[in-house]
Amino acid sequence: MESNGKSFDRNGEPVVYQTGGIVWGGVGTNMQHSFMQLVHQGTKLIPADFIGFSEPLFQDKQHHDILMANFYAQIKALAFGRSKEDVHLNLKMNGELDQLSKLLPYKVFSGSKPSNTFLLQKLTPSSLGMLIAMYEHKVFTQGILWNIYSFDQFGVELGKEIAKKMLKS
Repeated sequence: MESNGKSFDRNGEPVVYQTGGIVWGGVGTNMQHSFMQLVHQGTKLIPADFIGFSEPLFQDKQHHDILMANFYAQIKALAFGRSKEDVHLNLKMNGELDQLSKLLPYKVFSGSKPSNTFLLQKLTPSSLGMLIAMYEHKVFTQGILWNIYSFDQFGVELGKEIAKKMLKS
């Protein structure tokens, strides 16, 4: 995330657009029930980065295959969503057509949610370093595009000044 949350640009002018992103996430299927629910059905558009690995870190291929199936499924669900017609057909096939009017608003998903997919061969010190470098470059590039100083930290410095005064008193 670094320091792209700025309210003034490089010219000292107020910024009238959102700057900075929030980096958060989770590992494996646990994150589906917390973060992915927000991304799928929340009211704010949240672009997502998916980072996966072709080879498991530990040689449990069956577990890795399950994780990767969920990895790809969430990407596909965000991209394509689910139409009213698909919900109708699914409920019909499950003998739940009488629930259509009740469940329809909860089971339709718009899709077209932006995401990036990074598929690396295996988690290694080198691949982790590449990811860190890529995100650092992303912060720098965003700062240029938004015309802000990415790496100053005046807000952090203010907090430190206040903390020092509090410790003295």
